[in-house]
Amino acid sequence: MEDRNTVISVVNVRSIETTAFKSYLATYDQIDGPIYKYFITSVLTALSSPSAVASLRRVFADLPKMPFKRYVEIGRVALVNYGKDYGKLVVIVDVIDQNRALVDAPDMVRSQMNFKRLSLTDIKIEINRVPKKKALIEAMEKADVKNKWENSSWGRRLTVQKRRASLNDFDRFKLMLAKIKKAGIVRQELARLKKEAA
Repeated sequence: MEDRNTVISVVNVRSIETTAFKSYLATYDQIDGPIYKYFITSVLTALSSPSAVASLRRVFADLPKMPFKRYVEIGRVALVNYGKDYGKLVVIVDVIDQNRALVDAPDMVRSQMNFKRLSLTDIKIEINRVPKKKALIEAMEKADVKNKWENSSWGRRLTVQKRRASLNDFDRFKLMLAKIKKAGIVRQELARLKKEAA
């Protein structure tokens, strides 16, 4: 990488602690895109200042701690966000081109789907490319995909949304009364605590 070599040569010329800099370069290799350009600019600017090592540490403090991990790959579990299969969890079993993937799930027929209709999750299972339905089901059960999804904050939020959407008028009325009652109890308890503190 031309930019990387430039940074290293500048570091050597400036006689900066290269041992401390080596640990930074490990993170540097994982950086891509706009952050990468920001990093190069910031490092070269930092190296031209008197307090170069301190400046480098500040630059790395600004970088994201966790790199992006939700990649389109075989075995990645995704949520269908549009169409007749809306809300279903599917597994990417093959990538057709830059716009479409072949997806499958235990309760659906294997089909192609546009990436725009898929929301990638953090869950990934170990499967071969285009596995048989039986192998896919076994891999999903082994990875405990259903429980992982239901226990995730995203999954819980969707469960609450579905439950609210299925309420009828009377259920919504009962929910409103319960909220009013809860707010009243909280208000009374807060007033009691304020009175005790006074």
